Amino acid sequence: MINIIFCVTPNYENKTKLINTIYKKIDLIDQLIMAYYSIKKNWKNLDYDISLFYNKDMPYNEEDTKLLESLEINLIPCSPDHPRIPYMCRGAGLKMDLPKKGSHRLIMDCDVLALNEPTFNLEMDWQAMFAGNALIPNKDIEYINKKYNYNLDLSNFKRNDLFKSYLLNPNKYDNFFPHFNAGAFLIKEELCKKFVSLYEDANSLTFDNNITSNHIAIQYARSFALIKLSKKWQPFQPGFNYLGKSFDIHIFGKENIILFHYCGTNGEENVFKHFKEYLINRHNLKKGMINCE
Repeated sequence: MINIIFCVTPNYENKTKLINTIYKKIDLIDQLIMAYYSIKKNWKNLDYDISLFYNKDMPYNEEDTKLLESLEINLIPCSPDHPRIPYMCRGAGLKMDLPKKGSHRLIMDCDVLALNEPTFNLEMDWQAMFAGNALIPNKDIEYINKKYNYNLDLSNFKRNDLFKSYLLNPNKYDNFFPHFNAGAFLIKEELCKKFVSLYEDANSLTFDNNITSNHIAIQYARSFALIKLSKKWQPFQPGFNYLGKSFDIHIFGKENIILFHYCGTNGEENVFKHFKEYLINRHNLKKGMINCE
């Protein structure tokens, strides 16, 4: 059994500038509802349990709590990963005990749509998907690599078009720079706490004046932590954690996408354009207009 983990703290004030969270025209709770609906609709053969972590000091209102409790989701309040990043609860989602113990945890962003049944390699210690590029300044990369004792040899790696190149040739990725998109990580249960221990101090990179790429530095730190965690890994199958803005959907084929990640600024435009059937919201759920089974 796989534990699917979402970390979504409500943004009732509709703040448009949240640290490490990109504001979208679809609000966070509706993103979660859409992700949940798509999983229930399309992942019929996968044995899973879904848990939702949120900042205990920023709880859901009574109406939304009642709605979420009506779904097959474990609601788990927690402390945020960093006091200055109140919407980030990934560390808790990987470290805290869950109602059911599984073999792996699949931790995902909420701006995803599950479209086809996935195939995981559960023999691997972890799986992830390459980010689009690895183009932050070398000094930032070396600073992260050394400051948090990853000490990886990062020379002579391909840095351009990682995601696109993997899709075009999924059998060749040994020379790709280890930068993985944080939209989805699959990690063996017994390695989750160790993984967090390898990157949790790096959460402060968001405020570190020694680098220029604060907005994405944590994702690099997590990527390096994965490499440090275990050499027994492989990328997700092509189509899982599909970065909608990194490769043309028409070229890859909409029918081949397994988990669509509408990440980045205006990423939701791809949902409006290609996946309108998944545009549901909690107001429709409250009125009983949507059946998530």
